[in-house]
Amino acid sequence: MREQSWRRWLCRSGSLPRGREKCNVDLYQWQKWLKVPESDSRKWVSWSIDNATVSCCNPSMIRPAIIFSIVLATALDLLAQETVSQPSAAPVATATPITTTTLQKRGLVGRIFHPFSSSQVLPKYNDRRLRGLILDLQVSPQPVRLSEIRQIEVKVTVTNMGNRMIPLDFPTDQRIEIQLLNSADVVLTKWSENHAIKEKLGTILINPGEHVEYKENIATRDLTPGKVFTAEVFFPKYPELHIRQKFLTEP
Repeated sequence: MREQSWRRWLCRSGSLPRGREKCNVDLYQWQKWLKVPESDSRKWVSWSIDNATVSCCNPSMIRPAIIFSIVLATALDLLAQETVSQPSAAPVATATPITTTTLQKRGLVGRIFHPFSSSQVLPKYNDRRLRGLILDLQVSPQPVRLSEIRQIEVKVTVTNMGNRMIPLDFPTDQRIEIQLLNSADVVLTKWSENHAIKEKLGTILINPGEHVEYKENIATRDLTPGKVFTAEVFFPKYPELHIRQKFLTEP
């Protein structure tokens, strides 16, 4: 018969009795127990399993461990989602226009500490008058078949997602500028080169929740098949309002 792992020893102050009113013993002589004052509410409970002593701490130590486990699990889950949902840098063929937006994603740390907040963040412009505005860009068709079309359509939408009306003033009748760039960011074509710009003051007012849409065509004569190009749209009066989208050309 296996000898019992507990013996009659003097009990520590505050320890719980075991068996026949006998306290559990320390089976490892090197384990040192800190003296706990009787007034302290912390209690140590120990039991022996196969000649080994296992200790359970008080609830004040368990709570941080649970919180840490939840935070760690949330971080790993968000990181996995970010890895899976990360879009490819190279454009792909699609029947519907691809929409690019200036609405930014909340960082991983921000999503951990604010899990119930929106995962998207408005861009922060240096010009405070522009804060609340986001841009959406669509270039169609994609891919661009140069043997079939001579112009591509570029549509940019300005949306006010703030809580106040935002006015935009313009010195001419030009609102946006469109550029086509190659992979080295060299400008190949400018929309304004084929359009007359008149000196005419103008102002647009964008109320909260409303948007303004601009749709223009730009020639593809300087593009070559089988390469990736970039369509860039910006407001000459407000350089911070700019957006880009890559597209692929085919013969």
